[in-house]
Amino acid sequence: MKNRSCSSDRSFTGPSAGSFTRAFARPFTGSFAVFCAFVTALVLLTGTLARAAEPYTATTMRLLRYEGTVEIEDSAGKQRPGMENARLNS
Repeated sequence: MKNRSCSSDRSFTGPSAGSFTRAFARPFTGSFAVFCAFVTALVLLTGTLARAAEPYTATTMRLLRYEGTVEIEDSAGKQRPGMENARLNS
């Protein structure tokens, strides 16, 4: 009976470090450079538009439900009763 093991006589040799740096050290050219520039511009434009967008504002809110102790005060500082589905004006 032969002794079979999982190891191989040959060792794996992957790509050398020199080929890796050569592949990524060259500048972008052609359509890939145009694609990279387009994606970069799109990301920057999206971020700029998101920051420049007007934030949501509201003059009324509705308290749909609450748990525990809820204290609501009006603009004069008086206590208001807390009830579900209450409409609150600012």
